[in-house]
Amino acid sequence: MMGAKSTTFAILAFAATLMGAGPAGAQLISPLGNPAGPPTAAPVAAKGINIDGVKVDGNRRSEADAILGVVASQAGTRLDRERLRADLRAIFQLGFYRDVQVDLTEVDGKWILTFLVEEKPSVRRVRLEGNTEVDDDDINDILDIR
Repeated sequence: MMGAKSTTFAILAFAATLMGAGPAGAQLISPLGNPAGPPTAAPVAAKGINIDGVKVDGNRRSEADAILGVVASQAGTRLDRERLRADLRAIFQLGFYRDVQVDLTEVDGKWILTFLVEEKPSVRRVRLEGNTEVDDDDINDILDIR
């Protein structure tokens, strides 16, 4: 991308949520992928950066508008670490994502906040075998399979 200067300040990885640690167990990751600890995001947030754009990347089945509808960080607001944490929790609580991260990049002098999502796999087909007692259609109705 021409004119893009990657100034990723921290990536909040919430993979720990899936392992039972919950959102509080998330780890800050530096742009190089090394554990950075909580101080990494503080200097950037302290600069008073205004968010110029918010987008979603990595979504295939879910709508970006549905994801952005649950986040408080919007274009025109000031970057806030606690708000970002709440945004990541809100996206996770939608229940469709295996991993959610946030990336802040400066592009042509504008700060773009990107929520990077990894969707959980979907069930493509359920095959019933060995059933002799209940009609398959009755089971599929209960499972809500179309």
